Amino acid sequence: STAAAAPAAASQPPVAPADSLSGDARAEACKEEGNKLLQAKKYDQAVEQYTLAIQCSPNGPKSHVYFANRAAARQYLKQHRAAIDDCEASIARDPAYAKAHA
Repeated sequence: STAAAAPAAASQPPVAPADSLSGDARAEACKEEGNKLLQAKKYDQAVEQYTLAIQCSPNGPKSHVYFANRAAARQYLKQHRAAIDDCEASIARDPAYAKAHA
């Protein structure tokens, strides 16, 4: 009977922690990963993570941060027009967020 139980347990696909998170929580997880990549100077990958954060929570309570962080990564990549667009999107969501003005 123990042999029958093993395949059933093995057939359960592993669930990634992010799969059980809400949009805002997933966005925060993506932002944290983006921050690590930014610090490691992996700017393209950081942009991808911040983009995922924006997709998970485009107008959430911290979405202005995701746009500003993506702008910073894009600045390092010399994607200046895209960085300006992200800063403007950040300011539109929270005009008081100082990093978006920098």
